[in-house]
Formats: sequence, structure tokens, C-alpha cells
Amino acid sequence: MESSGIFERLIMADDERRQRSLTLLSTCEEMILLAGKGEWERVAELEARRVQELTDYFTMPVLDEDSPAVATVIKALISMNDRLVKLVVEAKTNTGLQAEEIRYGLQAVEQYRTV
Repeated sequence: MESSGIFERLIMADDERRQRSLTLLSTCEEMILLAGKGEWERVAELEARRVQELTDYFTMPVLDEDSPAVATVIKALISMNDRLVKLVVEAKTNTGLQAEEIRYGLQAVEQYRTV
């Protein structure tokens, strides 16, 4: 996570916003780590939680003094989301390649059986 500046700005935010920010960023980071390990079922479970956390976070009114912290969190969320999407695309590509290898293997087995 890009922590430079995030935590400093969160210190200035009110307690509830700070706690929700940390929870949301932690959930996103956990999703990225799990995606990197290929634990997609757990990532999907966390996505449901993340959606609720995002809803809760962005329905809170933003006070002027909290604006820098909120902007920093939004930037971090965008960056984290980009990383997660990249992992999803990579996994999808790898799955497609694996499916193609299996298909070729099955075709080879069928060719062998017909001989």
C-alpha cells in the first residue's frame, strides 16, 4: 500500500473516518494479497465486504478538514483497484492458457485412442 502520506493525512481526520479508512484500505490490501496467491473464493467473499465498506465510507459527510485525507484514500483505493484488476486479468489469461493446454491434451488422447 502506498503509505507515504496516507497515514499522516488520516491522523488529521476524525476518528470514525480514520477507522473506516484503515478498515477499507486493509480489506483492499488483503484482497490483493489473496489474489496474488490465487485464492479467488476468498477474494470474492472480501469483495462483498469491501462494497459495504465503500458504501459506508462514502455516505459519510466529508468535512472540509477531512478533504485531504479522503482524497488520499481515494487515490490509494484507485491504485489498489488497478493492482487487483491486473491480477484478475493475469489469472484469467493463465486460466485460458491452461484450458487450451487441457484441450490439446484431450485431443492427443483421442487421437491416440483412435489408432
